[in-house]
Amino acid sequence: MKNTVAKEEAGAYNPECGQCCSVAGFRVHLEGTACDAWNKSATEVFVGGFLQAYPTYNVADGSGRDMVRMKSQAALESMIRQYRKLRIPQTLDELKGQRDHKNRQERKRKLFNRRWETTFLYPSLERHRPLLEELGPAGMSSDEEESVGLSRKYGVIEPAWRSELVTSWLRIFDALHWHARRGGGYGDQRGSTPRMRESSDKISNSGRFVSRLPRNAYNEMWLNSQSHAENTVQPGPPAQYFHDRRTLE
Repeated sequence: MKNTVAKEEAGAYNPECGQCCSVAGFRVHLEGTACDAWNKSATEVFVGGFLQAYPTYNVADGSGRDMVRMKSQAALESMIRQYRKLRIPQTLDELKGQRDHKNRQERKRKLFNRRWETTFLYPSLERHRPLLEELGPAGMSSDEEESVGLSRKYGVIEPAWRSELVTSWLRIFDALHWHARRGGGYGDQRGSTPRMRESSDKISNSGRFVSRLPRNAYNEMWLNSQSHAENTVQPGPPAQYFHDRRTLE
């Protein structure tokens, strides 16, 4: 495809060696993410070219540059999503990868729904519901499926961008869910086998994150490592990711 770069070339790109491409030879990496090294560099190339063509946006306080950067990143993310939907897998490994990705996304959605439903079983969790809804399914941890004999286990993979404070806060929802389940809070659960997730030290290397969350929802080191974080991540005021002690008794 014209104006795209192959996975191998994008993977070999070193930002310390300069920009990934020029305005005349502009190319993006549709098989990657908007936050990978190649596409970050390509975004800056696009922004520079745009401001040269339309200098009225190049205002002294940098707000024009920030706006162009944010909109170009959003456009690139949309292009990547469309490319993934339309692209036909070329190999069995790619087909399996797509299927595994779809299954992981479905498990994240179910995990979010489980936690969200738990907020209706405990009055003290009601105030936490808006914070949980801000995270959404995209803010949940992923997992890695592994077959052990005739059974399967799922090792948790935490998102690199999310703070340990939020992770600990979410685990309380899980504990309360299992407590309610054992106590009959979900009614008759016969035939519904729970999926057990096991903690691990694995961190996701995905460049995706949820923007516009409270500042303390983000891992501090990760946030500090993001270029122009105030415009791309757009963190808000800190929130109270703490449960009422009475909920835990």
